[in-house]
Amino acid sequence: MIKELFVIIMVLTDGESVVSINHATAHQSLNVFETLRECETQLPSFVTSTYPEFKPRPNLIDHQVVVTGNTTSPLGHRFASWRCTTMFVEG
Repeated sequence: MIKELFVIIMVLTDGESVVSINHATAHQSLNVFETLRECETQLPSFVTSTYPEFKPRPNLIDHQVVVTGNTTSPLGHRFASWRCTTMFVEG
């Protein structure tokens, strides 16, 4: 049986191209959720507490909760967005 779960991803760009896309996890739960609603409920507080240097701002884009932010790093200016996405597992 295939099961649908939801995870938080972070998309990091330099303003021109995507630098990385990662599963954003800093908790023992690995930020894996049973429902999209549960994931989106946790998203703003997780990002604000884990990535404060990006000065995160929650938004609603196309009926989906998205958190955006930016910061300056030794490698230059970085923009990030965090959102919930689907992950399928067998089990």
